[in-house]
Amino acid sequence: MDYVLSHAAPREIIRRMGHSPGDHDLELTGFLEWVMYQTEYKAWFFGHWHTDRKIYEKFRALYYEVIRIDG
Repeated sequence: MDYVLSHAAPREIIRRMGHSPGDHDLELTGFLEWVMYQTEYKAWFFGHWHTDRKIYEKFRALYYEVIRIDG
């Protein structure tokens, strides 16, 4: 796939941002962690944290910023 769009983020990315996944989100963030390692993609965009921030090369938290995806 080319892009992953999600509200939540994988656990590793949440931790990289300096947060901890909430207990009520562990199943979802664990699944997203599995997706992160089991699939190939160009970029992953997510919201939830109300910030605009690039994490690693492929991950981008979006809040106000708008990204154009060319395909």
